[in-house]
Amino acid sequence: MGSSRLPGKVMKPLASVPLIDRVIRNALAVPEINQVAVATSEKPDDNVLAAHVRKSNAGLYRGSESDVLGRFAGAARQTDADIVVRITADDPVKDPEVTRIVLNTYLNAGGQYDYVSNTNPPTWPEGQDVEVFSAAALFRAAAEATDSYDREHVTPYFHHDTSVFNCYNVAQQPDQSGTRLTLDTPDDLKFFETLLHFTDRFPPSLSDILFVLNANPEISELNATAQRSAAYR
Repeated sequence: MGSSRLPGKVMKPLASVPLIDRVIRNALAVPEINQVAVATSEKPDDNVLAAHVRKSNAGLYRGSESDVLGRFAGAARQTDADIVVRITADDPVKDPEVTRIVLNTYLNAGGQYDYVSNTNPPTWPEGQDVEVFSAAALFRAAAEATDSYDREHVTPYFHHDTSVFNCYNVAQQPDQSGTRLTLDTPDDLKFFETLLHFTDRFPPSLSDILFVLNANPEISELNATAQRSAAYR
């Protein structure tokens, strides 16, 4: 709830559906995902979010605001997770099929990888970012990482030493990383309010969204000046 650029964004209604509900529903639409948990902070500002999540089909874990890595580890322990799918809560139109592609790449590798994502380097639209890793790798990272950047951004520690963690990236062609489908600014809010006027099929389809944007390029102009997160460049 404490976003500096768009305060309260996680509860912002998009086509009458709060952002967090869209994120939860998109995750629950992935057949291979057994359980969804929202990992938020213990700050009083997040009490309203916690109360809302308790009424949903998702679990809830509350931990440190700044130590997000530790918060993820706590959520994984609370849910007895063997595998963790990281889906950030500012992506309202994440296509469950994109999540499935990344998750099944991990599952079908038979334990070959500790971490699989589609962000290193990114070739998918921003807002379709998915990371999958073993709970064992997460617990090791949480125990060993000391840099504040690693603690805040959860997964960079996996890439520090390739002899420790075996990482794999799911790339695609054409490169669509210049397309922005994430909610971080007031301009992004205008973008989604307009986009969802054209398509609000649930769960969202990336191909449908791209079709709408190609047919209505003025929509993409609404948040064209926003920069992709440094964590996914």
